Amino acid sequence: MSNNFLQWNPAAVNQQDDATYVLDVMRTGGAITGIFTSELANKLFYQCTTMVSALGESLSNKGYTISDASISTLITALSNILTKADFGTTAGTVCQGNDARFIPAGTKMWFYQNTAPMGWVIDSTPADAILAVKGGSAAYNVNGGMAAGTWTHPTHTHTGPLHTHTGPLHTHTGPSHAHSILTHTHTFSAGAHTHTTGSLTLTAAQSGLPSHRHSYQGYWPTSGRTQSALMATANIYPCTGYTNYEGGGDAAQAHNHGATGVATVSGTTSGSNIENTGTEGTGTTSASGTGDTGAAGTGATSASSTANTWRPLAQVGIICTKS
Repeated sequence: MSNNFLQWNPAAVNQQDDATYVLDVMRTGGAITGIFTSELANKLFYQCTTMVSALGESLSNKGYTISDASISTLITALSNILTKADFGTTAGTVCQGNDARFIPAGTKMWFYQNTAPMGWVIDSTPADAILAVKGGSAAYNVNGGMAAGTWTHPTHTHTGPLHTHTGPLHTHTGPSHAHSILTHTHTFSAGAHTHTTGSLTLTAAQSGLPSHRHSYQGYWPTSGRTQSALMATANIYPCTGYTNYEGGGDAAQAHNHGATGVATVSGTTSGSNIENTGTEGTGTTSASGTGDTGAAGTGATSASSTANTWRPLAQVGIICTKS
């Protein structure tokens, strides 16, 4: 809005400073006969108009028209400034929310603190309960301002529905099969071989020859001469010589030959047993699974939940009533 209360000498030109103004005798003692200096006048008018202009501007910013054109209009606008007189001497201030125009007497509120604010009184010990909202389902669908529900679980039992256990009708059948012994033969083998007698040179004794000797023709003497020289030389005489006797008797002596080869033998035995022992697994067991185990679930557990030892984590406060 607008404000026509303006500041005098906004640039503070040609006026006393604060130290001079504090000691000025006209300020402390009032106007006297004599000169009223311009410096003193500017300081006085500056202070008065600064305060009035600032107050008018603050109300203008809140939506009020501040003008010296009508004193009644100005009074109405200034009446919107509330003071302690408007709330009573013991009720606190509007900042504490104690004006009955804002919070009527008898109003209840929850405060996250340990003592009641000024103008409020803690309620007598209420039921230990959580905070709920009006209009909820079940126990909380009640009027606001009253307790509802219970802090403990009601006594109750647990009962299962009546039921039976029945297996499906079924039989047990093995797959058709037979038992057979695999046809087989036995084969053995030894290496083919021959027997060979090793070479043997017979001694004279082993041959069975009788004792005998051999004669030979020679010349005498022969020392240092060749045969041709001997034949051409006189006084060389021919002579007959004999070998030593050989042979041991009329019968040959015994001897033997060792084994000289390895034999291998091969062959095959016949075998069968291809006959089956008979078909198995075609039989079935008797039908089963039609019997029931009997009714169950009709029994109830014993009553419980009468204890109230559990509490949820909570932010603890107080409930107060406005005086």
